[in-house]
Amino acid sequence: MEDSWVVEKILRSLDHVVVTIEESNETETMTVDELSGKLQVHEDKIKRRNKEPIEQALQAKMNINEKKDDTNKNRGGRGRGRGQGRGRGHGRGRGMEANILSMGQLLEKGYDIHMKDKCLYLRNDRGSLIARVPMSSNRMFLMNIHHDALKCLKACFDNQSWLWHLRLRQLNFGGLKLLSTKNMLNGLPLIDQPDQLHEGCLARKQHRHSFPKDSISRAKAMLELIHVNVCGPIDPVSLGKNISFLLFIDHYSRKTWVYFLKQKSEVFSTFKRFKALVEKHSGYKIKAMRSDRGGEFISKEFKAFCEENGIRRPLTIPYSPQQNGVVERKNRSIVNMTRSMLKSKNLPNEFWAETVDCAVYSSNRCPTRSVWNQTPQEAWTGYKPSVSHLKVFGSIAYVHVPDQQRKKLDDKSEKFIFIGYSQESKGHKLYNR
Repeated sequence: MEDSWVVEKILRSLDHVVVTIEESNETETMTVDELSGKLQVHEDKIKRRNKEPIEQALQAKMNINEKKDDTNKNRGGRGRGRGQGRGRGHGRGRGMEANILSMGQLLEKGYDIHMKDKCLYLRNDRGSLIARVPMSSNRMFLMNIHHDALKCLKACFDNQSWLWHLRLRQLNFGGLKLLSTKNMLNGLPLIDQPDQLHEGCLARKQHRHSFPKDSISRAKAMLELIHVNVCGPIDPVSLGKNISFLLFIDHYSRKTWVYFLKQKSEVFSTFKRFKALVEKHSGYKIKAMRSDRGGEFISKEFKAFCEENGIRRPLTIPYSPQQNGVVERKNRSIVNMTRSMLKSKNLPNEFWAETVDCAVYSSNRCPTRSVWNQTPQEAWTGYKPSVSHLKVFGSIAYVHVPDQQRKKLDDKSEKFIFIGYSQESKGHKLYNR
């Protein structure tokens, strides 16, 4: 039996050392005794290497002086001859000097290793991305690090992050990190968000955080919490000489009431009228009233009245209408509806009070997410409201003239404009041009 055939058989069974031996020897002329000596030398090298463990967490170096096409070439195959790999795709790139990164050693030092979509992601104990290594064609993960970058990669990240923050016109670090991790730009290094703050960004870019939607606890009964707000002054004055309107909203049912004011000093007297009405109707007492810090709400007489009646006064902080968002949002909706209704019927703005009153009346009969499967009107009264009497605001209405008010040849009807619903009578409010 020829020695070359025996040597090939032995090398096929030792695929982890075949490349090393084939790189430096002609296997076709090698004898079995020579191979035995080579294997003994290889075993001695492994023993000496195990006595000198590498302590660096990320020690890797590469000298890439050859063409890129040769860097990641797979040396697999079953050919023979010097420099040709065997068997199972094991190999390394030409012109490359590299130390192997031990995954076990990295895990012991607290690093997190995750492989997904043919990429290896290496993170430190804080979860910050240190390296993203794509898989090469020979199913290896080659970390491209120049010979002068032997120390831990994270050491230079903070300075790089700040540098690119300034280069990209002070782009926020969340955006920088997205560009880096998604590989959306060429030449951008790995970015880690630093703990420090940039004074210039704070001075020019700081904004208020949004208020949480659940900042106000849900009322459990009617009149447990009332939201109130004044909208105005509004120009021009209304047909009734009013300059603003006052909204009350029951937090539990979301029922809305509107009152019109000729001046803001009427707020206190209007509140007393409202309190008498709703408490008599519902059988409940007002427990709390939320408003802003407008002078009409924090007067001495208003404060004394609330204390006498046991009404809490949760006031919003200055410049924070979000804290009374229920009535602020309703205010905006009513004004938008008013503007739209006037525009669609080409009515003058002096009709704003009548339009607001009609908008509130309709909104109490419209669904809201705050009341489950009910309208605010039903939640307040306990009865399902009817809408058979509703008309289009600003539409033309012909009113019958009673016999007692017309002569023999006079018209039996007159032309009016519909402007709302009467709260005192079972009828509509009409305007005669």
